[in-house]
Amino acid sequence: MERLRRFGYSPCEIDAVYISHRHVDHWMGVFALSVARAAEGCRELRIYAHREVAESLEPLLRDTLPRSTVLRLDSVEEEFKLGELTFRLAPVSHTTPTYAIGVYEGEELALVYTSDTRLTSNVIDSLKRLGKPKLLAGEATLPTGREDIANETGHMTVTQLLELYEKLQAGQLVPIHLTPSSLRQLLAYRLMPRGILIPLDSLAVTL
Repeated sequence: MERLRRFGYSPCEIDAVYISHRHVDHWMGVFALSVARAAEGCRELRIYAHREVAESLEPLLRDTLPRSTVLRLDSVEEEFKLGELTFRLAPVSHTTPTYAIGVYEGEELALVYTSDTRLTSNVIDSLKRLGKPKLLAGEATLPTGREDIANETGHMTVTQLLELYEKLQAGQLVPIHLTPSSLRQLLAYRLMPRGILIPLDSLAVTL
């Protein structure tokens, strides 16, 4: 919440939250957001998750979030709409049911967010069905050379994310879900592939 306010945003400006899977590091920020929204009298918060995720997520949210929280958890299948935007889900491969998401303006694919996933041919095919995004936000939890651990834990290495970026023919790439070791590796690249944006504080991307 401190970062959100530092960059000039109010918690009431957040219309909705998409949760890709049940692991707490992907939704624990909703707690602070809920407290801030309750204090400022914001409208109901919409939370979207794939039906398979929502079934296990609902009791976690109910038991974790403060009672003052006003939210609605919408269980979706392949697609949902918010205003002029369309959101399409794609299954990926993690240690629990997990769904990537594509954000469309009309028929144009603006953004694909992979969430946590190991790199497999099925994942590549699943994400390709979303289309060619202007921006790919993809996880790179581990540095190159730790592919065995990445596969075991359902994550990608820096090199695997770069491979996915190339295969999806995305316009730009923002590596996310970085650990200190994978971030150091990205910063050390002498010939950084074109279109890669390192996610440091104050980075803003307009699509």
